[in-house]
Amino acid sequence: MSAYITIVDPLNYIKKNLAVLLDWKQRTTMVSEIILDISPEKTSTMFQSLCIEAAVVKSTESVVALHSVFIALLNGQWDIEHLIHTREAAAGQKEMLTLALLNEPPFLKDISEDDPIEFKQDSRPLTLGERKAMAAIPTRKNIERAMEDPHPAVARKLLENPKVTQRDIIRIAASVKMSDSSLAAICRHPKWRVQKEVQRALINNKNLPVEFAFSLIPFVSLITLREVSYDKRLSQELMDGAFLMIELMSKNM
Repeated sequence: MSAYITIVDPLNYIKKNLAVLLDWKQRTTMVSEIILDISPEKTSTMFQSLCIEAAVVKSTESVVALHSVFIALLNGQWDIEHLIHTREAAAGQKEMLTLALLNEPPFLKDISEDDPIEFKQDSRPLTLGERKAMAAIPTRKNIERAMEDPHPAVARKLLENPKVTQRDIIRIAASVKMSDSSLAAICRHPKWRVQKEVQRALINNKNLPVEFAFSLIPFVSLITLREVSYDKRLSQELMDGAFLMIELMSKNM
């Protein structure tokens, strides 16, 4: 007997249940729990439909639901066995957008404290703890200095700084000096990943791991998708994913 709950319309079920929540942690926890109760076959169809709806219709419900799904995925909240079976179902059902965009995120190791990244004050190298503390201080001087620090622990502190601006985050997201873990931290962050210019900067940064870049494809503009689909600096998988999204959008407009 199947352990999956019979949900007639998983797409609307997820959208309606997430729409009433305002906290992103609650959203991602709920969506990961709901998905476990939906069969991989229905999950694959739901995911592809949600991607197309968020890209074409852009309703608040669909956009919030899809961001919740992706953040849960990138945070490792999606049960790995269910994820594997969903990808298998997508292949069998020829739901190529699910197969392209739904991938297990890689493990990204933080830069070691021993790695040669030196920030000095009064001729003394600053420890990682000191740099993290500085990134949390709401002054332009400390924010500007923290923006040059490629350590993901510093980036995570900076993302929560109340004085950091969207322009600051765009600069970080576009910087080729940033580590993959720092860029991934922005991509996971619910406040910043929903900003259009931040999305564009991230998806065009070759240092962002492709599994994270996939999570932005349904949200960026058609112009950005076209740029990505022809950008030889980026991975072929990302270029193909952008082109597939363009094709499906044109069929559903």
